[in-house]
Amino acid sequence: IDSVNTLFYSSNRPGSLGKRDIWKTTFNDRMVFTNPVNIKIANSEGDDITPFFHEGSNMLYFSTNGRYGYGGYDLFRLEDPSDREAIVENMGDKINTPNDDINFFMTDNGSELYFSSNREGSLFLEEQYETCCFDIYKGEVTECKLDLLALIYNAVDKSELEGVHIQVVDVTYNEVVFDDTIEKASTNIELECDREYKVTTSKDGFDDLTINLSDIKPVYG
Repeated sequence: IDSVNTLFYSSNRPGSLGKRDIWKTTFNDRMVFTNPVNIKIANSEGDDITPFFHEGSNMLYFSTNGRYGYGGYDLFRLEDPSDREAIVENMGDKINTPNDDINFFMTDNGSELYFSSNREGSLFLEEQYETCCFDIYKGEVTECKLDLLALIYNAVDKSELEGVHIQVVDVTYNEVVFDDTIEKASTNIELECDREYKVTTSKDGFDDLTINLSDIKPVYG
């Protein structure tokens, strides 16, 4: 029985949504390929290029200039490309720059990543061509968590409040990540980095309060 392999690649073949799209095909040991499938959820009206599928995390990484980002080609990721409702996520300003960032690769254990970029600092021979060419860059992957300290008090007299219900919604993924009644005036909530959150508090006799935490940035190091 032949084993089945999967290939993700970029092409402007007929059926593309924009310019170059990301496609998927499978093939066996005899190099017989199936008809390619357009990964529509990943593709844009621009160029979607250099796909890399990380089997350990079931994550598809790719670059595109057709989505809102930091400029040029940005690196994006898509968890489970077979899920039509999966979210395409920009990998953020720790990796992306106003220049072009492409050709992503991650080691099997997910601890190191490599990519190409023509960002400032890349090697050049003449100053006017500072961002002409691509260098290889390396990054190390570390787990990042936010510790959100919630202090609960009456806005009128600043007295501490107990028995307040708190709900935290991850706006990025439309997911409730915390939902509990706090029996003291403070609590610590662990959150993922590089997400947007909405916090809603409620208590009998008080107006509900909703706070958007879109500007939260972790302190690295």
